[in-house]
Amino acid sequence: MKYKIYVAGWYFEEYEKFYQSILPLKDHVIVGSHREIPEKISSVYKSKFYENIGGGIGLYEQLRLDEEFSEMNDQDFVIFMHDDAEILRLDFPEKLFEILQTKKCAGNSIELPLYHGFKDIEAAEKYAKGDWFQKAKAIPDFKWKVIDGRCFAIKTETLREINGLEDMYWGTDHRTTNYSLRLFSAKLACYYGTECVDSISDQWLVSDYIIEDTGDNPNRAKNQTLSSKLNKIKKLIISKYSSLKNK
Repeated sequence: MKYKIYVAGWYFEEYEKFYQSILPLKDHVIVGSHREIPEKISSVYKSKFYENIGGGIGLYEQLRLDEEFSEMNDQDFVIFMHDDAEILRLDFPEKLFEILQTKKCAGNSIELPLYHGFKDIEAAEKYAKGDWFQKAKAIPDFKWKVIDGRCFAIKTETLREINGLEDMYWGTDHRTTNYSLRLFSAKLACYYGTECVDSISDQWLVSDYIIEDTGDNPNRAKNQTLSSKLNKIKKLIISKYSSLKNK
């Protein structure tokens, strides 16, 4: 099982624990960022700074296409993930690869709502790569499942077949990344069908392997109800994992 983990770095100082926890997988990890990468990270992991021309999904694509990291082409699959995550189990690559035996893309958790229709991407038509968008238009009642952009795995052969990720850029608004993710998710469904995506967990942001999005999200911070709900979910999953670990 050959794989690489492409990390979208942002919360370097705030989440040193992430980089410490993933250290046993160091030989698999490459860190990319639209911020300056601290020396204490770059001295340990392969890493590179890029100009921001597509948010988080765009950064994944910059890493994928960088000839400096052409070794990606030799991997069975790749994992794209954010660094504001808490790693609960270091065997998460094996779990994601297990899902890839029957699916085209594997996420850590689900996004809500789970299913989307064509209207959720129609505003971004001119940014779609290739002719898949027009084909999707012709599919009756076209539906797609949004991928967990904070942590997902995909086979390199699948990325080649679909011409990579979608990395549109409308400026610095974080919603650009959301649209890029929507386009990529819809493209997968167009190529392989609505159910070509699955995840480790059937919950939002959390699984027994990884807790995602622990960083300071300004949009969530404005919504105290959502923030409180997320904290409760995280406490439950940590408690569950701890009890399993201690058995």
